[in-house]
Amino acid sequence: MKKFIVYSILILLVLMAIPTSAAVKKATLINSEGKKVVVEVGSYRAQLMFGAGYILMTDTCACKLGAFPGTDIYEPIRFHTGFGGAVLATSTSGTATTLKEKDLLNYSVFEMTPNVASFTYTLPATSTLTSILKNIGDTHSWVFQNATTTTATTLTLAAGAGWNLSGVDANVDVIAGAAYTDRVSQYVQCYRQNNKDIHCNIDKAIAID
Repeated sequence: MKKFIVYSILILLVLMAIPTSAAVKKATLINSEGKKVVVEVGSYRAQLMFGAGYILMTDTCACKLGAFPGTDIYEPIRFHTGFGGAVLATSTSGTATTLKEKDLLNYSVFEMTPNVASFTYTLPATSTLTSILKNIGDTHSWVFQNATTTTATTLTLAAGAGWNLSGVDANVDVIAGAAYTDRVSQYVQCYRQNNKDIHCNIDKAIAID
């Protein structure tokens, strides 16, 4: 017991020496053996000190702390809660817009409700991309949904300079509205080619149930 107390005091001293801009609150750290250590620490400090295998208990969160080995991974990875992302749900009376890199970085799903007969999303020129798909072999995917119930209204995904789009037919880049809102979608899977262009395979899905 004495060793545990001494160890806890040493941990507190080390944590106090680690700079952080995060708010510092009282928290309880629980290790994989169920032992508890009460500290005044932000989650960033706890991550640095304890790493994986601990649960950070605070007033607002029971956060499992994880660790990441770096950019080169040699073992399978488990994503217990799936992949994060964000949805851009919007409408427009315009007929076209060119996406920016920040749009592709910030959103994984684009739900567009056109208030016109035809709307076109154009992908940004590859020369303007500095972060996403910047290396040969990099991959990324997005979902584009035509979220209108007006069946005659279409949404088109157009290639910007340096992009190549492929699909099962010449019309896969165009999706019409349907009676079920946001049930007509394009699944766009892209990769950076050896010649530095970006190639995308497009699958189109319609409501079946």
